Amino acid sequence: MLALLLQQNSTQNTASSTTCSATSTDVSFLGNIVDNVTGQQLGLTEVSTNPVTITTVSNNSGQYTINQSVCSNTTYSISFKKYGYLDRMITQLARIGRNDTGTITMSRDTSTFTFVNVLV
Repeated sequence: MLALLLQQNSTQNTASSTTCSATSTDVSFLGNIVDNVTGQQLGLTEVSTNPVTITTVSNNSGQYTINQSVCSNTTYSISFKKYGYLDRMITQLARIGRNDTGTITMSRDTSTFTFVNVLV
């Protein structure tokens, strides 16, 4: 019975992995992440995909690029996470070349995080 469960689990994991003939320079996602109220660029926002490619973070200007293991003609869910903000997810079909996701706006999570302004 244990062998059967392990075999089923192995089959499911293999089926969910992404393989494609595209190289890292063939397909990429890129975009910019900002606060939905202030328009402030959100650096150090975690960006990840499903199917899984890599997880990266946006630079100080809120810009990000994912260009490793992205397969053309595959639909990806792209997730954005930053402490103090609500998680955000978009869906995008990857085409050969640069896939611009545009400006991603994120909303502050005021239910779990308090923003305090201190003037000095």
